[in-house]
Amino acid sequence: RSAFVLPHMLNAPLMTWDSELITVIPVRMARRLAAMMDLAWQPVPFAIDPLRIELIWPARAETDPAVAWFRTVLTDIARGL
Repeated sequence: RSAFVLPHMLNAPLMTWDSELITVIPVRMARRLAAMMDLAWQPVPFAIDPLRIELIWPARAETDPAVAWFRTVLTDIARGL
């Protein structure tokens, strides 16, 4: 049962910190925020589909060289993660 839905996953630990709630976030984020916010964490005990991240931009910028360059940079960085 979901208590709330947030537009950005970084807000979830803030909502969890001073409550009886739990949240599911990527492991790298969990490790860092647990140390910063005195939260406990553990891997979820079931399989979860991989996180899907997509780039979006205005259609009017499709042919903008700067936007195309930035998409390439972000794609290259993401492939290395």
